[in-house]
Amino acid sequence: MASNYDKHIFRQLEDVLKKCDNLSQEIKDIKEEHKEEIKKLKEQHSEKIHNLKEEHKREVKQLNSKIKKLEDENKLLKNDNDRMKSILNKDSSNSSISPSKDERSKKKEVNLREKSNKQTGGQKGHKGST
Repeated sequence: MASNYDKHIFRQLEDVLKKCDNLSQEIKDIKEEHKEEIKKLKEQHSEKIHNLKEEHKREVKQLNSKIKKLEDENKLLKNDNDRMKSILNKDSSNSSISPSKDERSKKKEVNLREKSNKQTGGQKGHKGST
């Protein structure tokens, strides 16, 4: 009886192996059918990537050019701004300009008195003298 059981299991194993072989062959056939299609898709994908890289290189080149122009303009404007500030800050105390030609009036003296909350003028309860 054990030998019948062994033969039965052996047949089942052979059937399973045949099915596996058949499935493997089907997979190979399907791969072969789609091999050309996969190859075309890979080529298209590679071409798209190449085109995107080239486009990005052009964009980076344009942006770098713009950055350079803006840096140059910024440097020029900073120099011009410094020059204008130096012109505006000149007066008779720090240049050879005579005091009569100073365009700005002298600086206002600073009042050191602290502000209070009282109203201006005479305060209530204070006797005035005239």
